[in-house]
Amino acid sequence: MEAVSLAPKPLKTPHPYDCSYQVPIRLDEPIWSRLPGPQDVAMEMMSHCLQLDSLLLSYVITSDTGTEESPSRRVTFQSAFSSKAASVIEQMKQCLQQHSVKETVEEYLRSTGLDQLFRRVIGYLASPGEPLTQSNSSIVDAYLSQVANLNNLLTMSQQLNTDSCNPSVHKYAAHQTALLYTCVNHLGSPLQHYKKEIESKFKALKSTCSSGRDTKGKLNVELQSWLDSITTQLTTESLSLRPDLLKKASPIISIVQHFSEQ
Repeated sequence: MEAVSLAPKPLKTPHPYDCSYQVPIRLDEPIWSRLPGPQDVAMEMMSHCLQLDSLLLSYVITSDTGTEESPSRRVTFQSAFSSKAASVIEQMKQCLQQHSVKETVEEYLRSTGLDQLFRRVIGYLASPGEPLTQSNSSIVDAYLSQVANLNNLLTMSQQLNTDSCNPSVHKYAAHQTALLYTCVNHLGSPLQHYKKEIESKFKALKSTCSSGRDTKGKLNVELQSWLDSITTQLTTESLSLRPDLLKKASPIISIVQHFSEQ
């Protein structure tokens, strides 16, 4: 008797893979694109240069070598640097290629004057095996520092503003306010009056946060109201981008405006 197969027939026979259905990866591409002009190329290249400059600062390892009589300093990069830097440099090449710029990345930076702005970047492109030292610092450092300080102020203000309405985390308010004070202090004289205001309230705030189990460090209505008010004001200040808060970053801003007006 002939054996009868009990296995059901497939409902659907899969087709061979068609590469036309492949989903392209857009991870490193801009969200919004438009018909480019010379100013768009410059702005995009500046953005990539800032990324590479940040990597050059973040992933550098400096170690002292040699002897007391003949000291020397060795500068190397962390293992993760090479792949990240190569990705940014590839994006720079693609940017020039897409915009029909025939120059190399290094040639483009020199022809537009961006090499003077990003001295670490142009030095790395010229000699990838020789990381740069402090002598290659530039006005970009002041820009990055100021932007980082403003971002820290914004983040800390928003966090403390949210937490001031949550009694369960009031016990951390003194520590958070101390961090907020540091953020204000880093931005200097433009926010001097906020620094003095925090100093006048900090003692009472710390005393409340470290009080006994009865109150569990909960802030009274007055301190909650004050925290809400000052953090709201500081959030507004950090987003206002007032000229006095951007003084250290003004050279970069002027260059960006120059390229955007071309």
